[in-house]
Amino acid sequence: HLSMHCDATGGGRAEMSGNQPKRMKMAETRGYGGFVVDRSGKGHWCSGKWPRWILDEEECEWGKSLSNSTSTLEAIAILATISSNDVHCRNRDVVCYCDNNGVVYSYKKGRSEDLLLATITKAIFDVSNGLNMNFIIRSVKRVSTRYELAADMLSRGQLREAKENVDLSRSEEHTSELQSPDHFVCRLL
Repeated sequence: HLSMHCDATGGGRAEMSGNQPKRMKMAETRGYGGFVVDRSGKGHWCSGKWPRWILDEEECEWGKSLSNSTSTLEAIAILATISSNDVHCRNRDVVCYCDNNGVVYSYKKGRSEDLLLATITKAIFDVSNGLNMNFIIRSVKRVSTRYELAADMLSRGQLREAKENVDLSRSEEHTSELQSPDHFVCRLL
């Protein structure tokens, strides 16, 4: 079987201190990352930054909704990791280790009060079925192993540091699919 490890670093605008953004560097490194790893320890990764419409929360209501829902962002990381590793995941047992209990609950129960989270977890279910995956999601503590730490680093754009923890080779980056809020929402539906 394969193990999957994903993480997302939240959206939201940087706080202002005088005329300078207090956390501008952090805003530039917020995104998602994930990888699948086989029994040999070899991992295939994907990573990307959140587009401005999620980070700034100003362009559209979708951006505001997404940036304020860590669970939704984490679910997007899982969906991107499955999608970019379809060749590796097809016809396999995959256990996803997730540090976000909202995502774990939503996937296991098949529902959520958050409509966006419910839509994305449904997409995870549908894509997994389409790839003939036996997909299981389990809860873990945040950065509790070197794999969770590597996923956290990928979500912050720290590829070199992530590769020091896990033997990773690139699958592909999916940021282009997230650039337009309308395109993103259409892909989810």
